[in-house]
Parts: sequence; structure tokens; C-alpha cells
Amino acid sequence: MWQKREKASLEEFVYIPVVARVDPENPTNMDFVDWITVNMKTLQRGGRFAVQVYDDSMEHTLHAGDFVIFKPYVGDGTDIPNGKVVVVRNHHGELIVRRLTRVDNAIVLTSDNLKYPPLQPSAELQIVGIAVEAMKRVEL
Repeated sequence: MWQKREKASLEEFVYIPVVARVDPENPTNMDFVDWITVNMKTLQRGGRFAVQVYDDSMEHTLHAGDFVIFKPYVGDGTDIPNGKVVVVRNHHGELIVRRLTRVDNAIVLTSDNLKYPPLQPSAELQIVGIAVEAMKRVEL
């Protein structure tokens, strides 16, 4: 049975930047490549930035073209729940999406697609965001 939904007003939506790169030397220096619209609930959950998935490393969960909305994160990852999707800055400053997994009390960054090897967080591979939601891109 269909439920009647209230009409959303434009005030319930905001633009957030899509980030492609974060300067490893100066994390406040980011390359914005686009803007996407999210609702205020996403913003209230901390979603301030988005990154677009560009490969198949997170398939079958996320696909190329999908967006991951994330809240900024500073820390070593020990306070992030096991299995949470995170945004990681690599040594080039590019942002990639991985899943935080704990193995023998160590943090490993894994892909949902098993053809990609796990990564170890390091000074050159830092967690910079925690996913709050994803926006699927579906061609019809």
C-alpha cells in the first residue's frame, strides 16, 4: 500500500561539495569538482562532503558513479565501528572509499570487491571521513 508523503519544501535541501582531492600537506585545501543536493537530515547527521566512487573496488555495495556522503574525521580510526564505510586520502591526496575492518586488533581498509588487496592506514593513507549515506546513480 502506498503511503502519502508530505511535500518537501526547498528549505529542506542544501548543497554540499563533491571533493576529489585533499592536499596532504594542508587538509583544509580541497579540490571541489561539483555540488550535490542533500536533505537537512543528512546534514544533521554530519554529512558535509561527498566523494564520487570512480571504480569497482566497493562492488557490490557501491558502483562507479555513486556518491558517498561523509562527515569529516580526524583520528586513528580506533573509535570507528568495525565494518563502517570510510573515506581515505591516499598519498596523492585522492579520496577513495573503503570499509574499516578489524583483524587481530589492527585496522585494515578493505574493498567489498575481493579482487582488491586490503590496505593499512598510515601517514600516507589516512581516514578523513566516515560515511553517513550513499546516493546511488542508476541509469534508466
